[in-house]
Amino acid sequence: MAKRSGPRPTPSLGSVRLEKFLAKRGLTLAQFAFVVGVTKGHVGLLTQGRVTPSLALAIRIEERTEGAIKCADWTCQPAKKRSRPAAAPRTAL
Repeated sequence: MAKRSGPRPTPSLGSVRLEKFLAKRGLTLAQFAFVVGVTKGHVGLLTQGRVTPSLALAIRIEERTEGAIKCADWTCQPAKKRSRPAAAPRTAL
């Protein structure tokens, strides 16, 4: 398997909390995946911060963890710095 190049994504608060939650409860990725209705690979990607859950999945995670991992932990991330300047505003013709 080839290594991917480029910077690793910064894990979201949800990713960090999910990893800690699983460790504290002694749950495997497969067990948690079954509870929330996704694959263990998807849970693995969530804990690594490589993907973010859909709103529906984020809500299911909050419900199944009894609020330990809030929906907002995934969705309310600080805005990233733009790599290029914004386009000039359009003027009316």
